[in-house]
Amino acid sequence: MDCRPAPPPSDPAPDRSSAPTSLTGIPAALVPMGLLMLRDAGDEQFDALIAAWLGQFGADDTLARLHAETIVLAAVRLRTAAKLEPKGEIPGPDWCRFQSLAERNYRSACKDLRRHLEAQQKAASNPSPSTSKRRSSAAPTDPAPEPMTASPAPPESTPEEIADASTNWRKHIALVRSMSEEWPVILRLRREVEDVAAWLADGKSEDELMTWYPGLTRADIAACRACDAEGLCGPFDPADGPYPPGLPVLDDLPDDPSG
Repeated sequence: MDCRPAPPPSDPAPDRSSAPTSLTGIPAALVPMGLLMLRDAGDEQFDALIAAWLGQFGADDTLARLHAETIVLAAVRLRTAAKLEPKGEIPGPDWCRFQSLAERNYRSACKDLRRHLEAQQKAASNPSPSTSKRRSSAAPTDPAPEPMTASPAPPESTPEEIADASTNWRKHIALVRSMSEEWPVILRLRREVEDVAAWLADGKSEDELMTWYPGLTRADIAACRACDAEGLCGPFDPADGPYPPGLPVLDDLPDDPSG
């Protein structure tokens, strides 16, 4: 199986100089650059591209900046995979796994950023009735509405919760066919386990992961570590036959996916 990225499209790269917008109205300059462009650029060009792109995210939008920095980390991982790719021979399974996970993390991070930008745009274009009324009747000296804040952090996991999640990780993790037939997920967050396990294997800290993935707890991470230790993070191909024994498999999410 050739697990390398698809060849670049024949269409030329769009001109970003006039700051066009996408179909959703999000400025195209905020949408991540092409995966192949970031992977194949020289070191100096890559650094310049990333610095210019990150500079478009204001310090007041912490969540957007975090999503953007996660994209950069995934792009760096892709560049590492490109440098390690064997020349003149078919890549082995270890390289294929490293490269495919890097590409999937990149696309997942791009999706998270786009969702955040779309949610911001929707909130700006559909203010609540009370906000609309205040805008129409307020005097020019009235203060501006308070800025949106990020969701509160989940409570810190206790040592007992962490130990239980590690021992009984199957209460927290399962392969849910309605979501993916290849990748197990953290039931409570619907986040693929390999998203967490790959970054841990890359040397990232638990604090970094909990910052990048709002809602993730140390107990979730303990469950992901235990699942990964048994080699059950995926991917799995249904065409290969039954799923491995010990992997919880569900047709759909449970009514209470809190674990």
